[in-house]
Amino acid sequence: MESPPSRKDLSSNFRPVGLEESLRKEVRAVSDRLTCTVEEAARLLGISRTLAYRLVQSGQLPSFKVGKRRLVPVAAVEAFIADQLSSASAS
Repeated sequence: MESPPSRKDLSSNFRPVGLEESLRKEVRAVSDRLTCTVEEAARLLGISRTLAYRLVQSGQLPSFKVGKRRLVPVAAVEAFIADQLSSASAS
């Protein structure tokens, strides 16, 4: 009778699908589109949904409405990141 694999053997082959992998999937899903929802923008930025809506309300994250949906251009998310990086490096 063969003995079960040791804990070490199991852990060496174990690769959890964590936040990083889910973020990669999110980026791939959004990268094919020109816009994303505020919730998707929040996940891409790694911030809360509430903070994303505050950024939209303040105009720091440009958005527009189509019917009842509020959309954020993917280019605006990229520009927001670039602005944050440039202001962080200027400090």
